[in-house]
Amino acid sequence: MAGAAALTGAIAGFLFGIPHTIAAAGREPRDPREPRHLGNTNLEVVSDWLTKIIVGVGLIQLGHALPALARLGRNLRVPLGGQPSASAFGLALVISYAALGFLFGYLWSREKFPGQLRAADVLRHQLADSDQAATKAFKLVTEQLNSLKGGNLATPAELNQVIAAAPALARILCFTAADNMRAVHWRDDKPRMATAIPVFRALIAADGARELYQAHGALGWALKDQESPEWQAAAAELTEAIQIRDRLGVAGWKVYEATRALCHIKIVEQMPVDSRQSESLVGLINEDLAAAVTDSYASRLVAESADIQVWIDMLALRSEMSAAS
Repeated sequence: MAGAAALTGAIAGFLFGIPHTIAAAGREPRDPREPRHLGNTNLEVVSDWLTKIIVGVGLIQLGHALPALARLGRNLRVPLGGQPSASAFGLALVISYAALGFLFGYLWSREKFPGQLRAADVLRHQLADSDQAATKAFKLVTEQLNSLKGGNLATPAELNQVIAAAPALARILCFTAADNMRAVHWRDDKPRMATAIPVFRALIAADGARELYQAHGALGWALKDQESPEWQAAAAELTEAIQIRDRLGVAGWKVYEATRALCHIKIVEQMPVDSRQSESLVGLINEDLAAAVTDSYASRLVAESADIQVWIDMLALRSEMSAAS
């Protein structure tokens, strides 16, 4: 009985307190983030309406409520034990729990329900904004990767801004598309491969937490493999990739050391023989090659690189000459 009365009262309280939408109030919100719900004033309207009924109809009509309550009390007497006090107890139970249910439903719909509606609106707009940002990022990245076909390209600053605003998953997908372009075309179509370079740079600029070591590594490879290699910049990006990889505790990826060794070999070849920087780079090259041969994938790159093999043979020759002298 208490549960039924409370549920009935709660439903009535909810109907009295349910918030209005702004559109229902006669206007649309200008800002999509503006709350779309207003507090309900039905209780005031109903109170005023009931007051007018009382004045207009008179106290005689209100007397019909008393027989109805009396019949309810008689009907509740037997289920509550048939005692003389059962009717009064039943009426008190129903009226008190109906009032409590009404109060609970009214307060909840006035205090809690609007907040949940606002949270749902905010989440809906956030998801819409996230979808829009992801779509814009995919569009610009696709245009950049197909820039050799023509069209109006975004500037590096615009690309950086759009990728920074995109959600994390969208940035990962942008990286996958750019890295696939680099991996497929680095041998046979270097100009097309180079279209991925601005995407890698934009992804790095958006990586405030410095966790996307793959983007640094891919940018280093792309700078190394383009038509006019930038050995110094490539080595710097590979160094950044190695530092982030080690900080995150990621195993493997010794191919970064193998590629950095190749970049430094090319840099050393352009330096004077007695350069101090050349001597320091020689030590770093040997350390990178020693690390690379411990990894099965990186060791294949070392074995297949003619420049690295020439370097290793030269070191072996120098060692033999030193031993002979």
